[in-house]
Amino acid sequence: MAVLVADDHGVRRRGGCVLGDPRVGSHRARTDQCVCGRAVVGVVGGPAGRGEPGNSWGWTSGGVLGLLWLSVALCVMWIAVELRSEVPLIVMSMMRRRTVAAAYVSSFLLGVGMFAAFGGLPQFLQMPASSGYGFGASITGSGLVLAPISVGMFVLGLCAGRLTARFGARALLAGGAGVAAMGYFAFAVAHGTVASVMVATTIVGVGLGLAFSAVAIVVIEAIPHSQTGVASGMNINIRAIGGSVGSAAMASIVSAGVPPAVCRRSVGTCRGS
Repeated sequence: MAVLVADDHGVRRRGGCVLGDPRVGSHRARTDQCVCGRAVVGVVGGPAGRGEPGNSWGWTSGGVLGLLWLSVALCVMWIAVELRSEVPLIVMSMMRRRTVAAAYVSSFLLGVGMFAAFGGLPQFLQMPASSGYGFGASITGSGLVLAPISVGMFVLGLCAGRLTARFGARALLAGGAGVAAMGYFAFAVAHGTVASVMVATTIVGVGLGLAFSAVAIVVIEAIPHSQTGVASGMNINIRAIGGSVGSAAMASIVSAGVPPAVCRRSVGTCRGS
């Protein structure tokens, strides 16, 4: 959660510890580290409530509901403290810009979709054909089927500058998200062969490559130059939060209705294959 930012005076601070500013002592550093701790617990508590504890404790149990409410409460506390802080980790005022807020929501949803695919597709591919679906692929084989996503993101990321100059970052973001959605839809309707799955993952990779590159540009263009560092870091963090939510949600969906002991045994088998 350590964030490197530069303010109007060129002061650089990491994780709440301001370097070169005599006005901020160790007390402020400790205070901001506590704020950072609240943010970490708030971010982790929500996905933890949707993971294996949900299947083993029960989705309406006090432990799961307590984790979810705790994460919400700590996130609200973190926002309140940041709004009052003289040296905030995140400049909350920039969240009020409609363009920035929309870009962060897009980054969150893109993270959900990407990591949900990374969490669900390997399980699908590694299931034996005798189960009625899946291909009995090895871990290496399923990784190769998913490789077009990473390749597409890498290649399209290299071309993002020229495409943005020609079409604009907002159009590129909308187009990339649409292409990624088409890839997910293609997988949903045609997943009977490995080739059809690879076609779908290639489309998803192209779309995510366009969208992820464009959303960063949208954020940077919408805020002052003095806030570029913190805005870019926040964009990455929000994408990671979306990824944790997507992974946890997909894990819950895949393991829904399966006894916890069977889930643990299946995971161990996959890791050992």
